[in-house]
Amino acid sequence: MLNLHSHWKNAKRIIGDGWHGTVGFLKNVDRGMNVGRRLVGALSPAIQAMGGNMKALEAGFGQYDQTRGQVVSGINNVQTMHSRLKRAVPEIDL
Repeated sequence: MLNLHSHWKNAKRIIGDGWHGTVGFLKNVDRGMNVGRRLVGALSPAIQAMGGNMKALEAGFGQYDQTRGQVVSGINNVQTMHSRLKRAVPEIDL
């Protein structure tokens, strides 16, 4: 017997768990990048004194910032759509 309510509930749980796990993982990546950025900033004089080039690191952090902005925009879009669906169709119990 097909129990649509049960399947819908399981689908919501699986999607929700995946969403929250991914957001948590991305928060950890962001924290790590912030630590790395501060570490590179503190070691920058020593790296340059030894003849190291900071351009590649700076470019990498710039690319991370750009990608992070795109991800945050995507997260905001998903949250906006979720809120719209909850208001428009409260019967589906999002």
